[in-house]
Order: sequence, then C-alpha cells, then structure tokens
Amino acid sequence: MKIGGIEITGLANTAQQVKPGYAFFAIRGNVSDGTTFIPMAQKYGAKVIVTDKSYKGESYKVDDVRKFLAECAVQFYQPLPENIIAVTGTAGKSSIVNFCAYILENLGKNAASLGSLGMIYKGKRIEVDRLDRTNPDPIDTALAL
Repeated sequence: MKIGGIEITGLANTAQQVKPGYAFFAIRGNVSDGTTFIPMAQKYGAKVIVTDKSYKGESYKVDDVRKFLAECAVQFYQPLPENIIAVTGTAGKSSIVNFCAYILENLGKNAASLGSLGMIYKGKRIEVDRLDRTNPDPIDTALAL
C-alpha cells in the first residue's frame, strides 16, 4: 500500500508500535498529542508521518488523521465484514454485543463480538493482542477481523 506515493509495510498510531517501513498516524487526542511522538516514531523506522499539519521529512497531510487511519486500516489489512453493529454507553456493552452475536448465530449468521473482553467467535474466546481498551482503534479492529 502507498501513502502519498510512499510504499509502506504497516500502520501504527502509537510510536512504540512502529517498525521500519510503517506509516505513523500522529493523532491529536484529548489527553495527548500524537505529533509529539513523531521523533520517536521516526527513530523506530516510520517511513511516512500522517498528520494534520505540515511536517519536515516524509509526511502526508490530511484534514482528519483518525478518519484517514480507519480508511487505510480497511484497505491495508482486509475488507470489512458485510455488517457491523456498534454498541456505545456507560455499562453493559460487552453483554449486549455478546447477546447480539448469540442471536445472530442462532439465526444462522456468522457473527463475532469484539471489545475489551477480546473476541468471541462461535462461543470461544480468541486472544487478540492490543485489545486493552473499551473501544478498539481501527488498526486493532482490522487485525482482529
């Protein structure tokens, strides 16, 4: 896959996950600013930096880094499933997604639940690296699917 004409070998949105040849997506968040980690990402071998402002070196500027990361994750890893159901809220999300998966499976559909408890597919828990947050990021989701 190419970003800004530069061939990349992987995607990362945290500097510690960068490997040589990766694209690093410098996302500005509520708590931290991913652009402060650009030097570290370059040290780890980032081939291109995706950011919302111009940056020295190999960079690709986009208006919405988070959205572009999601688009790239789908393209880089694999296409999305035919249907995705998302559940938000304060409590009970894991129970709801597991109930939905159970109902869909009993209707003859292929279904899995994905969240902070990991991935559950056909009644079995599948270990997925990096699912330590309530809402998996686009890279984690694409890798899990």
